Amino acid sequence: MKAKSFIISILTGTITYYLLGGLFYGLLFPDIYPSEEQISPSFILFGCLCYAIFYTYLLINLTKVRSLKSGFTIGLILGLINAACMNFFMYSSNPVKVDLFVTDVLIGTISTGIMTAVIAITLSKTE
Repeated sequence: MKAKSFIISILTGTITYYLLGGLFYGLLFPDIYPSEEQISPSFILFGCLCYAIFYTYLLINLTKVRSLKSGFTIGLILGLINAACMNFFMYSSNPVKVDLFVTDVLIGTISTGIMTAVIAITLSKTE
């Protein structure tokens, strides 16, 4: 693994996921997670960074995914599993709102697919 490729892929994945989160949760679906408290953009950014590190590591060490299509596909599959898992955990202690549950799972699936596609393309260009 080349450190330069790893770092650049993490950065592109982080930026992509952060911007997609802003688009989906900030602009298109702000009612999914209404907040009465001040939101911490730095914590959101660090969460995106951790997510990008995880997926970059997976793509580099556990797969040979290096194309837009294969990156998007593996991202959709893993994103669906992750988003469903996280929503089941969140709704274990809250009243279930099926429409918000499904919407959030779809957002997580699509966002992860796009982020993973960007990471895969970045890896293909930098390795």
